[in-house]
Amino acid sequence: MHHDSSGNACPKDGYIMSPSRGVRGTHCAPGRECRGGECVPVLEQPSDSERGSWSEWREDSCSSGCLQRSKGARVRRRFCENRDRKTATSCKGSYYDVLLCDDEKLCRKKRRTIVEFATLRCAFFSERLPELDGAAKGLQADHETDRLWMACAIFCRRKDIAAYYAPRVELNDLGLDPYLPDGTWCHADEEGRDYFCRQHHCLPENFLFGKKSRSRMDYRYEEELGPQNAGNRLGSVDRLVKYLTSGPDGLPLLTSVSRGIASPPGEDEWIDKDYIELPASEASSSIAY
Repeated sequence: MHHDSSGNACPKDGYIMSPSRGVRGTHCAPGRECRGGECVPVLEQPSDSERGSWSEWREDSCSSGCLQRSKGARVRRRFCENRDRKTATSCKGSYYDVLLCDDEKLCRKKRRTIVEFATLRCAFFSERLPELDGAAKGLQADHETDRLWMACAIFCRRKDIAAYYAPRVELNDLGLDPYLPDGTWCHADEEGRDYFCRQHHCLPENFLFGKKSRSRMDYRYEEELGPQNAGNRLGSVDRLVKYLTSGPDGLPLLTSVSRGIASPPGEDEWIDKDYIELPASEASSSIAY
């Protein structure tokens, strides 16, 4: 999913579509890297005097949406500096991270359900996006391993089709956050491990960004955290809407894509589903909360 209408593969600072933070030097194409939100040729290696090292992490305080089954989230940042404490550009890895934290002291009152939170946000979004049904319940979609953002996005019912839609593109243009708060519970796997939203991805509680592993599970996450920053390969607006849309059962209308999404896929690599219509009893009236 690209971050703006330009198809640029490098996320720009402040774009909420970005699951990462657009770190300077991020690989975006052979021989090219992200700088200033653009994919440009790689710079020459810095001299020894310009080489930098990471500072200690600086952590923000714990914050929370106070939702049921969920946790708080704490943002931390670090800075690339050289021996003279000046800004450098040669550090490897991310300067931004989100950690889970205990929010019990922050959430002394009754916690909202995730549906209650999503419903309130959908009502707010509908004031800016008239195609959304502000009287209907919001939805948290099921976790999907090929689209880690899905269970962390807010899905709202559309008025024009009997389906739920994650208006990430439109809300991005309006400067509004279309996601559930970091720390929101989003999945439990077959082994009973809980997953939580971090940087808009539904990840295991003990997941570490940037850690490589030979295990199949960790390799999959390394793969999936990258392609979601790629340019729009979906083509028409209709396919883009379907990619962001779920039926009332929380299942996507456009199924998972192949791991080759980072390069232009052939048409036979995509599998479409028809729009999932609501039952007649629900389609004839809004789903009031």
